[in-house]
Amino acid sequence: MAEVGSTHVYATPFPDELPAPLFYRAENMLADSSYPEHSHTWGEFVYSFCGVMEVKLADGHYMAPPPYGVWLPPHTAHRGQNRDATLYCSVYLSEPFLEGLPKVPCALAVSPMVRSVLEYLRDNFQGLPLSAEDERLLLVLRDQLARAECAGSYLPDTNDPLLSKVLNQLEACPGITVPWQSWQSGLIPPNVR
Repeated sequence: MAEVGSTHVYATPFPDELPAPLFYRAENMLADSSYPEHSHTWGEFVYSFCGVMEVKLADGHYMAPPPYGVWLPPHTAHRGQNRDATLYCSVYLSEPFLEGLPKVPCALAVSPMVRSVLEYLRDNFQGLPLSAEDERLLLVLRDQLARAECAGSYLPDTNDPLLSKVLNQLEACPGITVPWQSWQSGLIPPNVR
């Protein structure tokens, strides 16, 4: 995975071990930020409350707007980045809590219940030591993630030369709202190119 330049590079939060077998962490990221490529022995679910969080793998690229999160099984080399400022969270799951979760990276559809639990933790999580309530919420969250629909990579890909131009422009500016007629005619606004 090639590194690309980012204005803000964040340190990997837990380089060697998790602070608890199940753990939650939320962070505001500035625009044009990234985490260096890394992997770990635990699973990670990444969710953006606002904005789009991108996760790059050696063989894939995931862009997850709020209705989706990205699941990363243990030992998955990945690099997180975002183009615009975002508030995101990660749920970390050690080996005993991985049963039923996907064995491969994928975008997971986030149900209203999962979103509510993530928002509650964002606003109320106390950190270590974990309260009994936080432990129960993390277990419910784990169970709900195991039931979530796997949506693949969420980012379409193609070998078609014309369609690949459109997808490349959408990847460069994921929040763009351009009428389909502009794409069809090739008259894409200059700030998108």
